[in-house]
Amino acid sequence: MVIAWYLIIFFLGASVGSFLNVLIMRMIVGEEFVKGRSHCDHCRKTLAWYEMIPIFSFLFLKGRSSCCKKKLSYQYPIVEVLIGILFVWWVVMGTLFFRLVMSPVSTMQPLFWLVVGVILTGILIADLFYGLIPSPFVWGGVLLTVLYRLSLIFAGVYRGVDLIWSMVSAVGAAGFFWFLRFITKGKGMGEGDVILAVLVGLILGWPRVFVGVMSSFILGALISVLLLVFGKKKFGQTIPFGPFMVLGVLVGLLWGEKILILLF
Repeated sequence: MVIAWYLIIFFLGASVGSFLNVLIMRMIVGEEFVKGRSHCDHCRKTLAWYEMIPIFSFLFLKGRSSCCKKKLSYQYPIVEVLIGILFVWWVVMGTLFFRLVMSPVSTMQPLFWLVVGVILTGILIADLFYGLIPSPFVWGGVLLTVLYRLSLIFAGVYRGVDLIWSMVSAVGAAGFFWFLRFITKGKGMGEGDVILAVLVGLILGWPRVFVGVMSSFILGALISVLLLVFGKKKFGQTIPFGPFMVLGVLVGLLWGEKILILLF
């Protein structure tokens, strides 16, 4: 029964991941994402329900469209699996680590981190596959984070000064990335990276934002070297930096305090 319950949660998350894929694709091509049925990426044929079953449809169709037989992006199963795992993790770990003493905050806190996880996954995938960071994801995450922190202040479990420091961290991180973009004349950093830095700083706050940003550059450098070594990239070619910023957020949240203690 426990395994069955986890499977249900996983496929519920995978369904959310499937919807996230739709949002990503329609934002990238500039389509209306509220209206309209799902269609083939290539020939635009409207998809039937059995062609949109998370994970299974991709496997059953062997990664090809059923109508025009063209290859489908691995983005679809990757996002569905990641969000499915995120949902299972949320159920397993949320009640252990994201509980505050006062209700309803004890329910709101894990829900907030679940939504943030979905938003960050969408940003990571969009930048990784298309080299674009959807600004609605970023600003939606910023608004959600501010409202969440304000609700914690009203509940008496979060200090107003901490929110101020988070906002300062957001401005500082964005300013840092804007400066890098300025001195490299737009070649070192994209406009989307500057905007994403606002969300990164707001989520992590001070001083964990330092760990998050530092980690993103270290991870980016390591992966870049590996891509050069294995011939996947050449000198002068750029790689999306958004995924490393998202991973930096994860590092900052999970190990930020321990890394700061080791460093200082």
